[in-house]
Amino acid sequence: MPLLFGQSAPMQYLRDDLVAAGRSDATVLIVGESGAGKEFVARHVHDMGRRRSENFVRADCSSIPDSLFESELFGHVRGSFPGAYRDKPGLAMAANHGTLFLNRLGEMSFATQTLLFDFLESGTVRSVGSRQVDGPLDVRVMAATTLSLYALVESGDFREDLYYRLNVLQIVVPPLRERGDDVVLLLRHYLAESARAYGVAEPRLSPAAYDMLVGYRWPGNVRELKHVVEGMVAGHHANRDIVPDDLPRELLTVSPEAPQ
Repeated sequence: MPLLFGQSAPMQYLRDDLVAAGRSDATVLIVGESGAGKEFVARHVHDMGRRRSENFVRADCSSIPDSLFESELFGHVRGSFPGAYRDKPGLAMAANHGTLFLNRLGEMSFATQTLLFDFLESGTVRSVGSRQVDGPLDVRVMAATTLSLYALVESGDFREDLYYRLNVLQIVVPPLRERGDDVVLLLRHYLAESARAYGVAEPRLSPAAYDMLVGYRWPGNVRELKHVVEGMVAGHHANRDIVPDDLPRELLTVSPEAPQ
């Protein structure tokens, strides 16, 4: 589990939070920058808990239009709207006894926030076009966001009651730039992993390339590091070290900074 590599203080706190969340069945709010590993954290908590053998169901709140959100989350019955040719259970029903993970929660509209709050309060669902209420369901909800929900509450763009309903346990996933020497461990891991995947010898980094990679602030976090390393390995010429000219252009145009 490469995300959890490292002995930096932020990672120690994260591991402690994961253990506590795994023991609980409470709603979890996961906050962190893009690429930091929020979905990985949600899956890890699910796999540590009593629901590990049940479904982990993912919903991306930013990609579901308002007009379809209720149908996606709660399902619909045949004939309830044009194109509804058959009954379809929603994501909440698919997650019954398991975990429903709501990604990019901060991008959810106010109307869909209301639908979600009502579900969290009652635990019941009504499929679009149905008169029947199903439930209560046994679903653990975890949500992730890159945005400050508290700031959205303050600006009136996020329901305060929903914020407190979701923020029972909060897990903060630290950005890579705050993880110090953990960057070195991740570099070594992904170099070895990518070399195995491409069936080549693990390339060596020149001192200059190493310094640039370790000093870079990684705005895309672990996801960016993984893809950069994979690209270096895939395009590497055998029998020589990786040098700065082999690195992506964005790394060459940013002044390196010492790890925090």
